[in-house]
Amino acid sequence: MTPVVYLVLWTSIAVGVLRGYMLSNTIAARQTPSYTYTFSGLPQAFILAKISAFCATGIDGLPGLSWYETVIESLPLLAALLAAGFVQSRGRKMGVALGCVMAIVGQVLLAAAVHVVMLYVGAAVSRSASDILYLSTGLQVVEVAPRTSRGRFLMGHHLGVAFGTVLSAVLGFFIADQGALGWRLLFGVAVLPAAAVLVVVPWLYETPHSLIQRHKYADGWAALREVRGPFYDAYPEFQAIVAASAAVPHSASMYKQLLSKPVHRPAIIVGVLMALLSALLNPMSMTYVCYTSLRLGGAGLRWAVFMSSISMAGAYALGIVLASLIIDRAGRLILLRCSSGLAIATLAVLVGLSGFHATEAGHSFKTLQQWAWLQLAVLSVLSFANGVAWSSASWVIIMESQALSIRPAGVALCISFAGAGAALIETKLLCKLSWYYYIVLLAVSLASLFLSMFLVPETSKVPLEDITELWLHHKLWSKLVKPKKQPHPAAQRSAAASSASQQLGTAFRAAATAVRHPGLGVFERQHGSLQLEQTLSGGAVDKLAAELQQHSGHRL
Repeated sequence: MTPVVYLVLWTSIAVGVLRGYMLSNTIAARQTPSYTYTFSGLPQAFILAKISAFCATGIDGLPGLSWYETVIESLPLLAALLAAGFVQSRGRKMGVALGCVMAIVGQVLLAAAVHVVMLYVGAAVSRSASDILYLSTGLQVVEVAPRTSRGRFLMGHHLGVAFGTVLSAVLGFFIADQGALGWRLLFGVAVLPAAAVLVVVPWLYETPHSLIQRHKYADGWAALREVRGPFYDAYPEFQAIVAASAAVPHSASMYKQLLSKPVHRPAIIVGVLMALLSALLNPMSMTYVCYTSLRLGGAGLRWAVFMSSISMAGAYALGIVLASLIIDRAGRLILLRCSSGLAIATLAVLVGLSGFHATEAGHSFKTLQQWAWLQLAVLSVLSFANGVAWSSASWVIIMESQALSIRPAGVALCISFAGAGAALIETKLLCKLSWYYYIVLLAVSLASLFLSMFLVPETSKVPLEDITELWLHHKLWSKLVKPKKQPHPAAQRSAAASSASQQLGTAFRAAATAVRHPGLGVFERQHGSLQLEQTLSGGAVDKLAAELQQHSGHRL
């Protein structure tokens, strides 16, 4: 693999650390006395960190969220949907830059908050930044990584999320007693990784898929050669990407295609279902449960937040590490099925223990304390199971299974549904269901097992350009989706490659002119980009044109 690929990988991990830290630092901040004193008695949507609303325990005397707080909670869910068009038209790395800028703005607002409105706005901007960053980096990794390594590359991002969660808990534990600036410092620290990623963005290569889809064939070819290295025959892959992008008019709307083309519906339906299931099985919701249980058992606020966050994030990270070792060898589906089986067994134990504990008369402090630690241990096993697949490997499938023409929109839709599922848990289910919540999770785990057994295809080592054909040949979806008769894929690919090679001939000649006569700026005027001019000499342009001629049989 080339240095370009490794740069994308480490950037993805850094973005994961940033996302994990931003998604959990509100929980850590609330354990600081100055934060509680400053914002006590105010509306609590993002302030209370939502963990105290669990099952009407009344630890802090806080009810569930009101309807207007729920609306505010849900507003950031639109961010990924709105950003999909920007990521499609401007490129993946510009999406990363946008997410970093929004993360800096959101965390600065939180750190400098003197009024509850600043907390609302800062948390909403931060949550929106998290979704945009996940959309952009996920697409970048899946389109740049070799198909034999896509799984573990994407798992690296989720490992970064787990590390960010642990980092937030550790910093919160030690900053809690640092006076009035403690919680502000906790928010302000997030600016550092966001700024670091923003500095790296100019060195990131735009993905070949994004460039070719925007009809920047010369830039796409140069980027593909840079990403795959000098010893890789890149033309077959280039030809496949061109064919996949040429199947859809450049002006066609992504969301219009989602609604109008039956061939895209299986990936969207399965992706949305997997996103909802991953949200319902999210380790973060288990952190809320562990926190409340430990508080009822007599643990202090700081200790309860620290232990619940560390236990859930640590078990989650361990599951991701195990999964990353085998995801590209054994495949995605075996991980989903094993994870579902372990989750079902764990939740069956939890339902039995919780039912017995809830019906036992006269809870003593000792009983509550023992129950809290037992529940923490069992939920750690459940978090490990979800780290293996449903909170990580499921997103690998979601990222891989969307067709090139609608990939940003499809992934954005799944991210929004995942956010909606998380909001449903945090604002409604945890407050209303008490221990019956485990029964809901048991039903969700059974549904996830059914989904992985019958509805999800194996995407491991499948070229992204052939994903649509994978859905069309699936046992179930091939019967339900009957697209109009289309040209044979080989003929369609050949025709698209012929058109692209002719356009590339013009582009390469213009590039050669610009390189040999820099003052003319022919390539810049005709194609709006100097990327090829900056990376190729005149001789390399001629050599590249000759290679394309040899592959395609067209005179350039």
